[in-house]
Amino acid sequence: MKVLKILVALALLVFSLPSLYLMAQETDVVTSVGADNKINDNPGDISNETYNGVEIKVKGGPVITVKLDAIKAITYRDEPRDYINAKQLQESGKYTQAVESYKKALNDTRLRAIFKQHILYNIAVCYHNAKQFDEAMTAYDEVLKAFEKTRYFKQVYFNKSDCAAKKPDLATALGILDEAKVKGRDIGEKFLLEVDLRKANLLEDSKKPDEAKAIYNQLKTKAAMQPAILYRALIGLGRVELAGGEPSRAEDAFNEVIAKSDDAVAKAGAYNGKGDCLMANPKADYKTIKNALFAYLRSKLLYPAPAGEPTIEEEKAIYNAGVSCEKLAQALPQEKKKVYINNAKLLYLELKQKFPGSRFAPEANKRLSELGK
Repeated sequence: MKVLKILVALALLVFSLPSLYLMAQETDVVTSVGADNKINDNPGDISNETYNGVEIKVKGGPVITVKLDAIKAITYRDEPRDYINAKQLQESGKYTQAVESYKKALNDTRLRAIFKQHILYNIAVCYHNAKQFDEAMTAYDEVLKAFEKTRYFKQVYFNKSDCAAKKPDLATALGILDEAKVKGRDIGEKFLLEVDLRKANLLEDSKKPDEAKAIYNQLKTKAAMQPAILYRALIGLGRVELAGGEPSRAEDAFNEVIAKSDDAVAKAGAYNGKGDCLMANPKADYKTIKNALFAYLRSKLLYPAPAGEPTIEEEKAIYNAGVSCEKLAQALPQEKKKVYINNAKLLYLELKQKFPGSRFAPEANKRLSELGK
């Protein structure tokens, strides 16, 4: 009797598989994480994607909105072939071919509106990654023109500002961020604070430490209820203090982040900052440099950049760990020297392979060439 029940259950499962497969083909599926940390699958038709979330008409139910920060994955029922090909080309760094394939997908009369948003955004990102900054800025504008409340609103404004800064045109870059605060004011306080943090980062990178420091200090007070922003502002403040010849103040900021923050990006920045403080000591000895190496390795190994986050701290950790290995090698006998030199080479190669577009890559190439001699 028990065997018969099992056979009946298996038969029912087999007969239900075609309908399950058909449902998967006929619906989009938004996988999200709820407040209770449970995974939820929401099958239905996606009608819109904005900075407020993804709107989906659930089968047999109402239209619901799933917040972007709760979404783990989206499975679309009908991704166009040219769109899939373009994503593969983009991921392999073939940006020109990717743009051509994305544009071909745009010309498909059967293309759903939700894909147009992704395609326009990815075209802009391809130009951006190819360092065609004028074309990228125009393409980002096309996203905003077609989708005023695009789900990529923050990325569009931040990326467009980055393009302007790299031209370089700091005034335009800052103006783009000011526009983001005006047009995105209904997104929420967190977004506005993120824009201020971005402005401080740009000013710091543009060698305007006093202006950057003023914003970082403002964020220490304004971002009290947003720990991720608060601790990233403290990291920036620590960097500015160190550049201004105040290593003890810098170290205080980095130590506070290490002690209090659970944010991986902030932790990575804090350990990088600790390493920088140690390396900046004009009297740094073997032990000091080794402690700096350990700080960079903690950043690299324990706090790699989470998916979707900037990778600059991870890039910095890998590169500076290599520099530390080189400096340690100078104080060692020949046999031990080779070990640290080899470790430095491996770190520089890792940086090149993992982050070929890193701003540290040219210097890593130079050091590799010199070590090869």
